[in-house]
Amino acid sequence: MSGAYRVLVEPRAAKHLARLDRVIRRRVAAAIEALSADPRPAGCVALKGMPGVLRVRVGDYRIVYNVGDAERVLLIIDIDHRRDIYR
Repeated sequence: MSGAYRVLVEPRAAKHLARLDRVIRRRVAAAIEALSADPRPAGCVALKGMPGVLRVRVGDYRIVYNVGDAERVLLIIDIDHRRDIYR
């Protein structure tokens, strides 16, 4: 994986990830792993009013993240249910 981005997870996102049901947690973890290889997959959406912040959907959950291309770092900002993520 020479082209992979290093993944950093904010404490808030780690806390939300730990609270998820085991099955959903695995799906979200697989999505994060896929993001480390391709940080801008089809279906990622740039958030309005937050430059550089992207979102991907994993079922009813959202992963909000930032990509640092120069440092090859993927910063996971938050992971939460779609009804709660934008609060």
